[in-house]
Amino acid sequence: MYMQHGRMDIWDLDIDSYDDVFLTDLYDDTIIDFVGMYLEEPFEIYSCLKRYNENEWTVNVLFKDFIKADAIKYVYEDRVLHFADVLDFGLAKYEYDSHRITFLIKDNMSLKGAYEHISLFHKEIIEDCNCFEAKKLNQKVKGDITTQLPIYYRAMTKIKMEIENFKMESKDNGYKVIDVSGRVKDINSIEEKVYRKQVSQYSICNTFDDIAGVRCTCEFLDNVYEVMEYLQTHPLMKIIQSEDKIQSPSIEGYRGIHIIAVTDIYYRNTLYKDIKVEIQIRTSFQNTWSMKTHQLTYKRNKDLQPEIIEIMCELSNTLNNADIISQEMKNKIRCL
Repeated sequence: MYMQHGRMDIWDLDIDSYDDVFLTDLYDDTIIDFVGMYLEEPFEIYSCLKRYNENEWTVNVLFKDFIKADAIKYVYEDRVLHFADVLDFGLAKYEYDSHRITFLIKDNMSLKGAYEHISLFHKEIIEDCNCFEAKKLNQKVKGDITTQLPIYYRAMTKIKMEIENFKMESKDNGYKVIDVSGRVKDINSIEEKVYRKQVSQYSICNTFDDIAGVRCTCEFLDNVYEVMEYLQTHPLMKIIQSEDKIQSPSIEGYRGIHIIAVTDIYYRNTLYKDIKVEIQIRTSFQNTWSMKTHQLTYKRNKDLQPEIIEIMCELSNTLNNADIISQEMKNKIRCL
């Protein structure tokens, strides 16, 4: 097969004949349309394959208008951010028209290889559009995240164990910590959060700090800060973020210390660096507030009504006063 100047068609049934013709063989003015036959009518499968620069090529990949415009737009923008292999897109302007995404081919390959490469991209975009409509993760992302969950489980277990070690260091410490618990989000919970928070499925591990989580419930307010200090100086983890919601509670009244820690995990002969774990430290009264409100308010699609927020804040303030009084009582007893 030979390459020619100007525009030329390559039929899908003839693509095997182009296994020894490469993208570098395209002239600067060569434009290739891949065409097929449907109901005895020819149609463009992929259009305008041409040279973009010396080592890159572009092609227009077409998608029928049964794919919703907002899905194509979302998937295109996501692809720009995480793959940098698309240059432009256009939405169908009338019924039976096609959406278009301009795909960038970065490696030299045969025209047959390019056709297969474009076809794979086409399938990935359709799958991502369908997943967007169904609010699901695509199969590759789902598999990758599922594979990583045991690493997060080890990180959670490691942090949980270190807090339990603090509790057992002395009899006094045993009274400071009431309970330590941990969990790792399952794939369904992660999938739900991706679309509730409207984040990219391709940046889950970078975006979500709470795939692994540990909760430490303490007896008194000063115990919360003692545990926090213990974690801040611990050599097996590094604190990358902390937020004192005791001093600055949320608008609904949530109180507690939130810490994002990173730690290294060795799993299946591989060292994984900086695995994130969210740590919540709070008093038993603060935990009571969370238990009373969590199931009623968590993952709501609508904002809470002002009167409900007022009630939640009232409960939070009442329990916070109980924490303060309890701390004062403890301090006075210790001074006896």
